[in-house]
Amino acid sequence: MTETSTTVQQGFRAKLIDAIVFRIGQDVENSMPSDIPTDTRKAILGEVLPNSRFVLSRLTNEELQDEGHIERQIESTLRIINGFVRRVRAQRRRSQ
Repeated sequence: MTETSTTVQQGFRAKLIDAIVFRIGQDVENSMPSDIPTDTRKAILGEVLPNSRFVLSRLTNEELQDEGHIERQIESTLRIINGFVRRVRAQRRRSQ
């Protein structure tokens, strides 16, 4: 591959990962219950989005374009979010 071709591929890959992380962020926001405070929502997003970006960076370009891989990453992230939400609610119950 030439240097220009590699740069184009890297740019495409970065934009693809950005788009997927944005999609994950939207799905996470939509899945969080409305009773979770805004600061807690932001903290949760601050935890899961960098992790998702890291996982996505390990996928090949073909995997990044495969809807099945993306759906599995979203499902995995939503499972993590559910765990965070359970912990937040448990902490609230203990502090009441």
